[in-house]
Amino acid sequence: MKALFREEFDLSDIPQQIAQENPLAFFLRFINFNFNVFAAQYGCSVTLTERRTHEAYDFWKHDLFRLLKDGESIRLDQYKRAGFLCFWLRRRIVVDEIAPIPNADLPPGNAREKLKRYLPDFMQYGNEICAFTLGYHFCLRFAASSSESSELDTIVDAYKLAPTLLKEIAVYLKVKNVSPHALYLMYKLIFRPLPTERILVS
Repeated sequence: MKALFREEFDLSDIPQQIAQENPLAFFLRFINFNFNVFAAQYGCSVTLTERRTHEAYDFWKHDLFRLLKDGESIRLDQYKRAGFLCFWLRRRIVVDEIAPIPNADLPPGNAREKLKRYLPDFMQYGNEICAFTLGYHFCLRFAASSSESSELDTIVDAYKLAPTLLKEIAVYLKVKNVSPHALYLMYKLIFRPLPTERILVS
């Protein structure tokens, strides 16, 4: 959740930030910031191509308006918005360059080894990992906002993605033409409602 809850992108301040710079400029800054937050978790940094990120924004916005205009959806829930966003960020390949963070700038000891454990995966599938993770955090924010503050840790733990699963999803996104509707269903499945009572299996 930290990626979307950094001070730079306090949700209560987003309308004011958009009004000050315009939606596209905010989108470019927002994607760049969050992709680098995700990359840092793998001991990397990323450079985005502004042109392709701009294109992803245009296609994403066009698809959302089309869905509403065609009557396919009365309202667009977080899963559909996230699915189409991930689709276009992945398809336009907005990540232009991936660079490992120098060892001198990484934390020492086990923390450094943990960061570097999945570095090869990110070097190969960084764009796909970032695109899917952004949509995931988008949905996670909605799940958290509908819960009591005392339940936030439970929500985050319940919907945590294992690194191995995220890699499998990233590989699938890179080698297959995964539709935005398929991504919508993936997010909806990940964030299915939690059981209110513990189910005992005998």
